[in-house]
Amino acid sequence: MLINAAQAGPSLRRPRAGRRHRLEIGRHVIERDFESPRKPDARPGGPPQLPGAAYEVFQAHSTRCTFSTGEQLFLQGEPSRKAFLITRGLVRTYYTSSVGKEITMAYWSPGDIVGGPYFFGGGVAHVWSARAIEESEALEIHCSDLEAIAAKHPSIGHWLTDVLAFKLHWVSSLLQALGTGSVTVRLAHLVLQLTELYGVQQEDCVAIKYRFTQEDLANMVGATRQRVNMILRYFVSEGVLSVGHHQIVVRNKEALRSLVG
Repeated sequence: MLINAAQAGPSLRRPRAGRRHRLEIGRHVIERDFESPRKPDARPGGPPQLPGAAYEVFQAHSTRCTFSTGEQLFLQGEPSRKAFLITRGLVRTYYTSSVGKEITMAYWSPGDIVGGPYFFGGGVAHVWSARAIEESEALEIHCSDLEAIAAKHPSIGHWLTDVLAFKLHWVSSLLQALGTGSVTVRLAHLVLQLTELYGVQQEDCVAIKYRFTQEDLANMVGATRQRVNMILRYFVSEGVLSVGHHQIVVRNKEALRSLVG
């Protein structure tokens, strides 16, 4: 649990409206004028959800299955033959490097579909793996059946297009995080992206509803866990974040936005 910084650093607290604010963190210096505080963000949109009537069609062509905690839905390198629409629980997708290191890609909850990007199969190998991190249920559908109902029901085809666009956007965000400046800037960028994907608006903050470990964050920004721990402690000390039991709460998005630029 992170509650205090080892050493206080330059201020990242919310600036007063109408004043020019100078932000210094490490070797980064940002100056900008701040307008009146923004209204609290609406709850961010998550992955596209399957419409009701289309869901019934999907359900009629699928099989309900359960996964115990830690059980694999599919493995990286295996032929892509099925897709899974999550109905209960939580699923983690991850990439395994050549040295066996697991890199978290995302977490998926009820209403999300995993098994892509090759939802129509064709025997193409999965590019990452999926594992239930708590007891979960899903509707399992063969890729050939999914292709058939997508061709017959445009709403399902449109939904799959939106799903792929969303996943592409998320992977692009991860690549941007990896290719952006220092580790501090990359971590700030990633936290902002996580609030857009998994944020739950509260009274004066946004909580990231899934529990990303420091190792998860480090893998996503290409840094060591120790470096990420140090930066998180600094953000906590400046009132930008609060972190406990792997859950991140963003208390000053404006400071993170200023840092990212």
